[in-house]
Amino acid sequence: MAPGEFEVRVCRQCGGGTTLPLVGVEVLPSYYPSEYGPHSRAGASGPLARATMAARLRTRLFRGLNDAVQSGEGRGDGGGTPRLLDVGAGSGDLGGALASRGWSVVGVEPSAAACELARERGVDARHGTLETVELEPAGYDAAVFHHSLEHVPDPVASLSRARDALRPGGAVAVAVPNFDSDQRRRLGADWWALDVPRHRFHFTPDALRRAFGRAELYPAWLRPTASVLAPAANAQQRRTGKMETSGARFLAGYALALAAYPARWAVAEARRRGEFVGAIAVKP
Repeated sequence: MAPGEFEVRVCRQCGGGTTLPLVGVEVLPSYYPSEYGPHSRAGASGPLARATMAARLRTRLFRGLNDAVQSGEGRGDGGGTPRLLDVGAGSGDLGGALASRGWSVVGVEPSAAACELARERGVDARHGTLETVELEPAGYDAAVFHHSLEHVPDPVASLSRARDALRPGGAVAVAVPNFDSDQRRRLGADWWALDVPRHRFHFTPDALRRAFGRAELYPAWLRPTASVLAPAANAQQRRTGKMETSGARFLAGYALALAAYPARWAVAEARRRGEFVGAIAVKP
């Protein structure tokens, strides 16, 4: 959570939240310092993040995205190398993992330093936002918002821009924190994934479905799931106000979180109240 006084206003219809006051686009970059984790991956978090991202490609979210593209639902050319748009590419952890598995990855990222790191990992990283970078119309088989949709000034506009960049039948994969999770309800302002004001919008499953509908995307799969790091991240948030990136406590917390994950995953599957929401939507 960044310094400042903010509140989250909750929508009575969908249960989603909006961070107020909304920080202007001209001020928002000041809340992303050079050491911001996804942009720098300093310390032990870098190798661990890349290993985690490679493992995440085996989850249902990315298996579903790959199946949609390979089956032709998200493929307009009938063959060749699938082309992916990674929105909020960061330092290229996800894009690099996908590039190593045969994808051609174009990343959109507002941090120039992060773009340089992403290019080193095989990502065609374009500095800017969806509103400012040049994208080839109908030139992509898939788009990914991996923990980036909650950061953008207008989620529906960003989803619509990504939809326009997709070929007919193209697929969009989204992963966001779940504002309807048991952890958020229990911890309130101490929930690690609240991260105001960087997280401008806070999605419930219903709020994400509504955003897809307004962006003229068809939700093909949507499900809450457990976060691997949540126990360690929540403890660090309560203790220091931020997630640590190195040191003995960071590594110990990571190890304990991994050990507890199978049980937490089973509970999240049963209750449908996990910390994240994963979804795949298709362009008609």
